[in-house]
Amino acid sequence: MLIEHGTRIINERDNLVKSISDNVHRYYKGFDRDSELSLAYRPKIAADEDNIKKSMAKLLKNYQSREIRAGLTLVGPHRDRLEINVNGKAVRHFGSRGQKRCAMIAMKLAAADYLSQIKGESVVLVLDEVFAELDLKKNKSLMSILSKYDQVFLATAGEFSHSGSKYTKFNVNNGKISRVENDFSG
Repeated sequence: MLIEHGTRIINERDNLVKSISDNVHRYYKGFDRDSELSLAYRPKIAADEDNIKKSMAKLLKNYQSREIRAGLTLVGPHRDRLEINVNGKAVRHFGSRGQKRCAMIAMKLAAADYLSQIKGESVVLVLDEVFAELDLKKNKSLMSILSKYDQVFLATAGEFSHSGSKYTKFNVNNGKISRVENDFSG
């Protein structure tokens, strides 16, 4: 079952990353015009379906005694990696907190676009603390990007620059929710 389902998962992940990669790059450019973000899916097993099945079967056989000793599966799609690089360097090791945040946001936005495209309808974005680690320029860039979506829910502990975007604001204080009147001045 791991070979059959694992092959499908590996292929679907590879297709998804290829499908959203250009948009992830484009969204990241919206935050930082001077940097290049690249995204790559790195399966531990060859990406061609026939080779995946053969490679996984061989590895499962070779790793069987180790897996029994370890009490877990050492071969399969759960061991694969998603590489996110900024200017050729792994963002997880070399990126600032702001770069990591922008890469994550770019991936979420690209995934939302992908889902809208395949479903043929708008998605509702739910974003928690996306403004953390963003400077004012990146904050405004994000609000500009978000204005194209029909419905966005943002949760933040701080203030943000809405740049004149139409929004409804709610405050939560001691478990009580109150609606705040809109001020579109930006």
